[in-house]
Formats: sequence, C-alpha cells, structure tokens
Amino acid sequence: MQCPTCASEDTIRAEMVYDAGTSRINTTTTGAGVGFGRGGIGVGVGSAGTTGVHQSRLAAKVAPPAKPTGQPWASLLVVGILAIIISRIVDPWASLIGVGIALTVVGVAGIVFTVIRLQKDWPKAYEQWTHLWICNRCGAAFYV
Repeated sequence: MQCPTCASEDTIRAEMVYDAGTSRINTTTTGAGVGFGRGGIGVGVGSAGTTGVHQSRLAAKVAPPAKPTGQPWASLLVVGILAIIISRIVDPWASLIGVGIALTVVGVAGIVFTVIRLQKDWPKAYEQWTHLWICNRCGAAFYV
C-alpha cells in the first residue's frame, strides 16, 4: 500500500500496529512466611494477582474504537430506584421520589441510547478502523 502523503511503500495496517504494540498482562504471585516473637510462632500465606495492559504510544494512538458502555447509565438507574424505595419507606423524604423518578428515566434512556449505538454506530466505526493504514516513513494515517 502506498502512502498518499510521501509515496512510501513502507506502510502497515493500524490493526497490525495495535496488535504488535499491545500486551495483556495476567500474573499471580503466592508467598508464605513464618515469624517468631514473644507471642509465639506465626505463619502466613498470601496470594496476589495483577492484570493489565501494556501498550506502546503508537498502539494506543491507533486503537480500535471503544465499545460504548452502559455502566454510568446503569448506575443512575440503580440510584434512582434506590431513591424511590427510600422515599417510600421513609415518609419525611417523600420529595426524594421526584429525584428518583428523574434518575430512573435518565438511566433507562441512557441504556437504550447505548444499546442503539452498540447495534448501529459502533460496527460501522470498527469496520472503518479495519481500513486504517499507517506510514512507517512519515507517520501519516490514511484509509484504504
């Protein structure tokens, strides 16, 4: 593929740059120890895990479009429902029911909007990303 900016043939698909520059990390460490003191002997065993992603700056720059998540909207929905429940249980806080209803409506609308984006917009954005190329000579990004 030829770069439209500098005419170099030294180009690579963004998907390949992303895959080559991204590493998934998943480790587990286990340890044990024995201690002696005035109170006697103590024994301990522990375990820890680490997960994450290591990524080059170029891989992060050409990452695929992120899938929209409904998590913030789901949180609003839960808070709204809790506000409604609390206002029904504790009568003096009856004014809280309006806030609860508003948060619930906004949460449901946000979740619906996110689902529509996941079904309609994200696949198009991902498909477009699969046609993105990077020039190794001048750094230009272009679509084919």
